Amino acid sequence: MEQVRTAPVKVLHMGDVFLDCPFSAMTAEQSAARRREARGTFLRTVKYAQEQELDLVLISGNLLDNRYATLETLEMLRAAFSSAPAVRFVICPGSHDPLTPDSIYTLGRLPENVTVVKTEAPSRYDFPEAGFSVTAWAFCDKTYPKAPLADGKAEPLAGCVSLVAGCAAEGAEEGLAPVSINQIGEFGGDYTALSGGSLFDGFHRVAQTTYAHSGALENSCYEEPGFGGANLLTLYPSPTGGAARVECARVDLGCRRYAIEEFDITGIDNPNEVLNRITAVISERGYGKETALRVILTGKTPIGFAVPRTMTNESFGVYVFDLVDRTLPAFDDSRVARDMTVRGEVCRTLIPQMRGGDEEEAQNAARALRIALGALDGRDVTKL
Repeated sequence: MEQVRTAPVKVLHMGDVFLDCPFSAMTAEQSAARRREARGTFLRTVKYAQEQELDLVLISGNLLDNRYATLETLEMLRAAFSSAPAVRFVICPGSHDPLTPDSIYTLGRLPENVTVVKTEAPSRYDFPEAGFSVTAWAFCDKTYPKAPLADGKAEPLAGCVSLVAGCAAEGAEEGLAPVSINQIGEFGGDYTALSGGSLFDGFHRVAQTTYAHSGALENSCYEEPGFGGANLLTLYPSPTGGAARVECARVDLGCRRYAIEEFDITGIDNPNEVLNRITAVISERGYGKETALRVILTGKTPIGFAVPRTMTNESFGVYVFDLVDRTLPAFDDSRVARDMTVRGEVCRTLIPQMRGGDEEEAQNAARALRIALGALDGRDVTKL
């Protein structure tokens, strides 16, 4: 009878690292800083795996932003993997960094503790001495021809916990390795590790399989709230050879946190009160130099109300402060109708656009109205 490992297997599941991402929307200086931060987060993650004495770091897709890597990044990867010789690394080439003849995975000469998945069809990689097997697939081009889990089943190595991994997403378009919840359950395995642009939305279970998306290791936009991170798993083999018991936790590892806060400022006529409310929330949430904060203002404000333009990263002590003003001016329609001055004509022209258009048109009309009325009042319109 095959002996079953009794010690738990400790795994860190990560993905969507996107090393060498150009951050093209930023200035050259900002993009270079963000690339350094992404590398730093990756190095910190490898160090974490070594310090926690993990058995495996499972990179389920998109370690790189593209199949090429700078010499600096390649040397960084070699040094990082070599610095944790007791940890095994399994890398699944994804849609951004597919396994092509000229990719880093083909030419990179990575250390012996690194296994690169090299087949398009799911294939099993065995690590019996560590008590686990990994059934995984690789993108060999920027598209993947079919659903990776549509056919076949995971055939775990006897006596070992079974991991399934690759770049895929629920509901993805054809050619981008779509998977369904039913396919995950029918394919089997103790834990299925997915990457491919989906946010981490918790750990899920179907049949006897636990599964999760990696999310981004380092978040890069407001659509990815919080810190980036990875999934920490402890798998306890069954003494009878059945499904393993899986304990899961999310580990924050990113250096930047993205957050959105929305304030309805209807009825507020003092800009300092807006400033105080924002300051209070920043203090309450503990936002600091690591936080990129977007503040969205909504509601109806008096015609002469102007949001302070002095609100900056430095004034709030955050990494980025992004103000989105979605407020609309409040009007007394009967007074507007009676006003035969230029002010009244401006209001009668722009108010219907503000009320009748889509959100963008409404905001543009509201902005034009504030500027026009401010100019008529002799105010500095650059501060409106």
